[in-house]
Amino acid sequence: MRTDAKKNLKKVATEVLKHPLASEREIAKATGLSKGNVGDKLGKLGHLERNESMTAIAEADLEIVKLGQGLTKVWAKAITDPKREDINTVTVAVRESQKRYSFLTGENATTDGGEKEFVFQDDN
Repeated sequence: MRTDAKKNLKKVATEVLKHPLASEREIAKATGLSKGNVGDKLGKLGHLERNESMTAIAEADLEIVKLGQGLTKVWAKAITDPKREDINTVTVAVRESQKRYSFLTGENATTDGGEKEFVFQDDN
């Protein structure tokens, strides 16, 4: 891989880790790359060799998803309603963590090319 291609791949990977819910267009704008170049690099990111740091981030993200699920259950059983801002904050954090977890573990694609969603486990 050429040096500039490696730099572009790193730019895209960094942006995806910072903002896992960003669209290709948003990533392109943030990195200064074309949308087509971003799409190409995103395709290559699924084949990255994993390291300990990536695994640690993925595990932390999975914990965030589980904690968010736990909060949702608590709110569902509560007599009073949580604040809308609290729900939104938790929802965004869980979605970002879910997407980053899928990306880092290489489990982000279905057989038809779509993106897998994390399925919450019911502890009951």
